[in-house]
Amino acid sequence: MKRLKKTRSDKKDELERSITGIEPLQERMKGLKGTIEARRQTMLGIEGMTAKKYFGVLSSIMPEKYKFEGRSRNQEKDEF
Repeated sequence: MKRLKKTRSDKKDELERSITGIEPLQERMKGLKGTIEARRQTMLGIEGMTAKKYFGVLSSIMPEKYKFEGRSRNQEKDEF
């Protein structure tokens, strides 16, 4: 996203908001203590929040035919 921000000036603000939203989640993940088993649910929650932000902005900058609205269990329906 940081690289895209440099080349997609039309989406710079949107990309910056997404980056700003994801960076604290990265720090939160890095700061987790304990075993993976003990922190699994927290990690999955952070991963889910990060994915929502990432794929939300990714979809917004893609050509219309490749945009997606949510998760699809059927891979064949997803052009991307």
